[in-house]
Amino acid sequence: MQSDTMLFRHAKASDASSLAAISIEVWIGTYLRKGVNGFFADYALSEFTTTKLEAIITSDNERIIVSENEDGIGKGLLSEGLAQCAALGIDAVWLAVNSENADAINFYLGNDFKRVGTTHFRIVDKAYLNEIMRRTIS
Repeated sequence: MQSDTMLFRHAKASDASSLAAISIEVWIGTYLRKGVNGFFADYALSEFTTTKLEAIITSDNERIIVSENEDGIGKGLLSEGLAQCAALGIDAVWLAVNSENADAINFYLGNDFKRVGTTHFRIVDKAYLNEIMRRTIS
């Protein structure tokens, strides 16, 4: 059962391996709909590493929010991220989501994001259509 108080914090270097594993899991679930092959496995294993996540965590220009909750994680993380952006004076955010990921698209549309265009996520010579979504922060 979800409590009324959700707990979030900024990622620490010690979170890097967990975040790398979660990144691989999410990426595989999003892009590998027809099985895993060496091309995709090599990409995921080279991009989502503990070392790369540590570099992001320790960067002054990046923020990763970690949830310490068991329920309501997606909406809670989104709300926390938007609140932190508002506190920094950011008036709008955007993201790209795989065009075949209807659940994610519907989640963002249900949270006041609007489709504003498309782009392609590229790996070497392959391209995957993504929706660009934007939300104004009030």
